Amino acid sequence: MKPRLNNSGRGAYELLSVAFVCLLLSCILLVTILSHVDSEKYQVFCYNAKIMALNAVNVRNNTNQKNIYLYQMIQDGLISPIKNPFSGDDYCNIYESKVSFNGDKRSVNLQCGSYVISSSDIGDNSYSIYEVSSWVQGTRDGEVDKKTVYNIMEDKTYLLDGFYEEELALDLFNEKYHQEFTSIKEVEKEYEVVSKEVFRSKKFVKEIEY
Repeated sequence: MKPRLNNSGRGAYELLSVAFVCLLLSCILLVTILSHVDSEKYQVFCYNAKIMALNAVNVRNNTNQKNIYLYQMIQDGLISPIKNPFSGDDYCNIYESKVSFNGDKRSVNLQCGSYVISSSDIGDNSYSIYEVSSWVQGTRDGEVDKKTVYNIMEDKTYLLDGFYEEELALDLFNEKYHQEFTSIKEVEKEYEVVSKEVFRSKKFVKEIEY
């Protein structure tokens, strides 16, 4: 059956135009909804970083550690594992996430998947969010982070399941082997300490106020 045209020659073409406009509006609405969802994820990310930082401050009052790691706070029952807001099945990295204390400066670092809040002062009204690669040996292109990580060996066997920052490697070693070493230099008197420099690329994503 052919479409009926009115006196102006409109008919199916007019309906097609209306359908196209409806489709376009639906696409715009979908993009708006998805953008709002992404914005909420970033807000949750920043909120979690703030909660982690406040708990670390409480721990710091009873210790002289330079870094309070998320794994310690979870272990002490001060905080629950933090869900990765960008992937509902994952949790934030308990060894990369920490709060660092350097004089009056208190910096929060929270890594969830490939997203990280890096070295933001916990008193700031906004946090900078970056997307990062995995840590690797050898330099990376563009903006990079770098650090030295450690493992401990005995009889050519690594005693830790990975390489960690100095203070963290010491804590994990003491905990696993029921030791009370106070520094890596002390550990070196009895074990072989292996270190390496690692890098990761880093790309700014956005600044989030909360």
